[in-house]
Amino acid sequence: MATLGFQVLIQALEQLIQDKPSEKMTSEQLFWLFVIMLTATGVKVVLWIFCRSSGNKIVRAYAKDHYFNVVTNVVGLVAAVLGDKFYWWIDPVGALFLQSTPF
Repeated sequence: MATLGFQVLIQALEQLIQDKPSEKMTSEQLFWLFVIMLTATGVKVVLWIFCRSSGNKIVRAYAKDHYFNVVTNVVGLVAAVLGDKFYWWIDPVGALFLQSTPF
């Protein structure tokens, strides 16, 4: 995960430094982005609620992980959609924000 996070950081910085927007997503791509991200987020919400109600400390630790995944997925989805529809730089700034937070 650390390697993936570092790669996201590098790509976001490169895109901002080059001042070059990525290609706009088609309506089909946006549809699948929503389906995949909302499905994954929904599953994580269910897991968060389930694990949070457990009496086991280890399972409750998983609840925190699921919660942070929900936050990360929502922020990432919002940044991607806003970046595609309005200002291209919102997506890489969202990625930088996620990399700089303790989530």
